[in-house]
Amino acid sequence: MASVKFYLEKRRDQNGRIKTRNVPVLLYFSYDGRRLQLNTGEKTDFENWDFESQKIRKEVSFSEQVNAYLGSLAGEIMDLYREARKAGIKPGNSYFREQLKKKRTHSGVDFFDAFMKFIEKKNENWSIYTFRKIKTNYRHLRDFADNSGYVIDFNRINEDFYRKYIDYFHHKGHTNATILKNLNVLKWFLNWSTQKGYNKNTCYREFRFPWDSSYKAEPADQYLEWDELMSLYRAEIEEKYLYEARDVFCFMCFTGLKHTQVRFLNMNHNSPNDINLLQFQGNGGLSLGFYQHAQEILGRYGENSTGHRNFPSISIVDMNKRIKAAGRVAGINRPVKIQIVKGHEKLVKEIPKYQLLSTKVARNTFIFHAFRAGLPLQSMMRLTGLKTLYSITKFNALCH
Repeated sequence: MASVKFYLEKRRDQNGRIKTRNVPVLLYFSYDGRRLQLNTGEKTDFENWDFESQKIRKEVSFSEQVNAYLGSLAGEIMDLYREARKAGIKPGNSYFREQLKKKRTHSGVDFFDAFMKFIEKKNENWSIYTFRKIKTNYRHLRDFADNSGYVIDFNRINEDFYRKYIDYFHHKGHTNATILKNLNVLKWFLNWSTQKGYNKNTCYREFRFPWDSSYKAEPADQYLEWDELMSLYRAEIEEKYLYEARDVFCFMCFTGLKHTQVRFLNMNHNSPNDINLLQFQGNGGLSLGFYQHAQEILGRYGENSTGHRNFPSISIVDMNKRIKAAGRVAGINRPVKIQIVKGHEKLVKEIPKYQLLSTKVARNTFIFHAFRAGLPLQSMMRLTGLKTLYSITKFNALCH
């Protein structure tokens, strides 16, 4: 009579106490008076383990997928035992280990072969920045597999994988924000692999990054001073895609419009005078030439606009990348300090200000200078579409 059972490893720490956190799940296979012990590759805490049913408790994240994996592993070893007996083979522990290794080395398609297909199929539609990001992610996965000994396979993208992969990044000194970006690239690849039929394991969809991945800058560094804005506005930028991003960014700074509003702006339906009225209604005119600068930018694209849009269509992701590059060319280099997080540790890092530039900074710039010019709070909220006072009043305080 053969049977399969699962237990948690009982190992003592340096103080002689049994470890109860992140403990390996072991498989015990009893057959023909023998016993085979295998490490399933899964780990859990004692408090998350149902010792009676020998499964992860239902309320624990990933429990359904992990328990399904354990069940499939038990089924595979029982199938091997029955097939061996039918073939007249008297199996031993080495037989089961070799057969399981052959069956479970890959899920059908090699993970890294699929990743290379992903790059080959999709790279024609990527910018050079996206291509480099994907290739870097591929190298991280390769390096992790080589140095940790973890065999990466579609079937093994589980909670244990994520825990070890995140630890790998932390040991390399990467911030939580960088780690999250790499995990999002991995998720993009896994979604593609699932659509192509290479991957059947959807455990990755339930993963939630457990660390704080945000960075924080002082409010005074979240907008451009007027001289910085003018330096960017007047900078000589040769690359077309960069100066187009610069113009869209500055137009947002001068009008308070959101990125989506500028991206789909159609002057056939919104005349220049509409922007004039938008900016000056109820205030008698902003004193810093917002309208004139916005009109100058529109004049560059009025005759060259395509379709029903006045500005080139730039996605917000590309916009945030390009404006940083444009800011570097324009010399927006004043050192600013930001707070970043590595694991649970909060650190302060100094960076050049252009690295903070984004569509959000454009709106902040409009808010700050419009306040300085005397625009009332009610008009500010109406123009920007912001609903919360904090997003606006923190800049009002800096003006006084």
